Amino acid sequence: MVTVMLQPKLLIGNGPDPETLAELVCTNPVSPLDTVMPTARFRGTLIRKESSGGITVVGWQRNYARIRQVDVSLPTIITARISPVNDEGVRHIESISLDPRFRGSKGILCSASYLDRTLQEVLTGRPFGRSLHKQARLENLHCFHSVEVIGGMTSFYDIMAAGCTTATPGTVFYEEETSDYLCKDAGRSDLCGYHIMNEVTSVRYLFSVDDLFERVAFAGNGGLLVKGPLPVSFAINDAVLLRRELEITGESILSTGFQKLLLECCRHIGAAFGIDGSIPFRATNMYPAAFMGLFTQTIAIRQFRNNYQYIMHALTGLQRRDGIPLCVGASSDAAELANHFPTFTPQDFN
Repeated sequence: MVTVMLQPKLLIGNGPDPETLAELVCTNPVSPLDTVMPTARFRGTLIRKESSGGITVVGWQRNYARIRQVDVSLPTIITARISPVNDEGVRHIESISLDPRFRGSKGILCSASYLDRTLQEVLTGRPFGRSLHKQARLENLHCFHSVEVIGGMTSFYDIMAAGCTTATPGTVFYEEETSDYLCKDAGRSDLCGYHIMNEVTSVRYLFSVDDLFERVAFAGNGGLLVKGPLPVSFAINDAVLLRRELEITGESILSTGFQKLLLECCRHIGAAFGIDGSIPFRATNMYPAAFMGLFTQTIAIRQFRNNYQYIMHALTGLQRRDGIPLCVGASSDAAELANHFPTFTPQDFN
């Protein structure tokens, strides 16, 4: 089956330099597909081999949306210096830092200083690669964005280390992705994606949900309620690869079935790049932990338009589980902040 797919515009494109990448991420203009209520995420990873034998890895993300007629742009940029390979064939994180221009969705609670310190305390000295996923978890890093960016960094590093792409060997490797939502009046929601890797390969993808706004709503706690089944389809480079009716009811949008579907989409994207299926492909906004934030934000902005407080309430619903904040920005008061994030200090509000 064939479908005509739009190609969203990348934020940067090929060939950035590690020293200028952060500035480009923060300042380059965006060109969203939806010019009225845009919601998009730009992300990527740059790897540079150093003459010392070490490597520099820069992972980045920029979330973009229009809320109350104001364009909101939230960058997350993480830079890691990785050691040369030791006698056991392992590289370790020598240093890691979060760019101070970081902005989260919850204002001063999303403290760059606190999250930067947390990254350093949790990940410095750890082996870099697939095993880092066990440490770079939400309960350790306390920030959805940090987890998503680190996931992309380690996934792309594993891809490069395994030689899974057709890129000519060199000193700099780069991948970049734009995921841009376009919602139609009939209720169909299209997540249009464009992903490049090493200047020689690109993939376009389309994740569609029919009758989205008739079937999905928000519960009182901000969580998503689904009136199943949910008709979804996924296409790559104009070819539809799957079409399903997901049986999801109640507050179970994060159900195993939905996550398995998203992971299947990730495998299809990886295969389109020629990547061995044994390597988990997390360098994409289709990965479940990354997808849900953009999905929730898109629905909230379109259902509540200019109601900023409820849009934030919907995001908080995603960021809490069983009444417990999963990220620092989801804390409801000072007591909860002190209880679940004890190393957060008054200075981190600055």
